[in-house]
Amino acid sequence: PGRRHRRRPRRSPTSPAQPGKGWNVKRFILAASTALALAGCTVGPDFKSPIAEQPVTFGSTRPDVRSTTYGGAMEEAWWKSFHDHELDTLMDRLARQNLDLQAAMERVTQARARFRLTRAESLPQLDASFSYTRNHLSQNGIVSLLQPAPGASLTYNQFDPKLTASWEVDLFGRVRRLTEAARAGVQVSEEDRNAIALSVSTELAETYFRYRETRALEALTLKNAALAERRLALVDGLVRYGAAPALSDAQARAQLSRIRQALPALRARQNELANAIALLLDAPPRSLEGELERDAALQPDVPHLVAVGLPADVIRRRPDVRRSEAQLHMATASTGAAVASFYPDITFSS
Repeated sequence: PGRRHRRRPRRSPTSPAQPGKGWNVKRFILAASTALALAGCTVGPDFKSPIAEQPVTFGSTRPDVRSTTYGGAMEEAWWKSFHDHELDTLMDRLARQNLDLQAAMERVTQARARFRLTRAESLPQLDASFSYTRNHLSQNGIVSLLQPAPGASLTYNQFDPKLTASWEVDLFGRVRRLTEAARAGVQVSEEDRNAIALSVSTELAETYFRYRETRALEALTLKNAALAERRLALVDGLVRYGAAPALSDAQARAQLSRIRQALPALRARQNELANAIALLLDAPPRSLEGELERDAALQPDVPHLVAVGLPADVIRRRPDVRRSEAQLHMATASTGAAVASFYPDITFSS
């Protein structure tokens, strides 16, 4: 008899697919896509930088008042526009030695470390531990009932290694919001440092120029004293020869005394200002007097124009304004983290 062959029925294109390998792949892709979508979900408000309304034109609208806006960005090291080598040197030392600025830098470092710790919460956490115990069994205890073999060791070592891992699936963005808040906290600390740097550098520049002004007044007073001495010598000669009354000699001497009396106050003011500069640099008192008197010019090179840009740009560069914006960002992100805490947490651990 001939061999019979059985034909398998063909599945029509419209018939439903049977579960198999391809179906498992689709299920895996669908599950992975769902997990990624949930992982990218972040609840709570999103921060948006406030937009300040700006006027159409800047300056006075009165025809009798003229105003000019000089464009460009102000140089960060603004004191270099005076072209004073001694002032540049003092500013460099200020950045390295001022105690308030160093404390602000440490706070920035602390905020950055806090940000890194917060960001690390989104990564898997590993905890490893190891313990070792050396035990010795007493021969008078339960071991005597077991009757161990002669020469058997009653001392043994016990090792206990442990390795645990855990990972929190940040489904609703709690960790991401905390990381965002920590990043904004870093910006707050940086703007605090910028505000302190601006404050101490401004104080140093003002004190330095007052010192230069006092030195210029001292030099002018010395010149006036020299002229008064010459005038007194001429008046003395005229009085001796009878060409001038004795009152002229007394008046010339009084004028010379008044000029000389101003010198001690000017020199005391110089010492006071030099000590104020030394205090900003965390240097001993009167340690900068020789350096200040030797290196710097009496009159600084004052620029005629200063690039300040638009008034709105000047406001945006202020550290206190940027700090307030960073604080608002941090508060908004913290609100999002608080909202996310109402949702369930999923943590895998082993």
